[in-house]
Amino acid sequence: MTIPAGCTLTVGFWARATTTETARGDYLNVGLAVTGTPPKTMFSLAFDHPAQWTTHGMGAAAAATDRTATVSFYAGESAGNGVTAFDVDDVTFTLTAS
Repeated sequence: MTIPAGCTLTVGFWARATTTETARGDYLNVGLAVTGTPPKTMFSLAFDHPAQWTTHGMGAAAAATDRTATVSFYAGESAGNGVTAFDVDDVTFTLTAS
């Protein structure tokens, strides 16, 4: 997505996890990459994330030039003793003029 000059970006999403794991190892990393800044892992949600839907948000500040933003969701599972499922829903992108 393009972030116009002078605008901030807010990204929101809902997530939940269901699991049979008993030890840390399964995760969902949510990242934000914006032109001109190093990519960041904004959230690293583990197997013990709540089973009920929980809202999360992240953002990028305004800049003098147009930029490109990319949001990523990457799940990984260890060779542990259980299985974890991460559900993500209602991803929103909001641009606000400064």
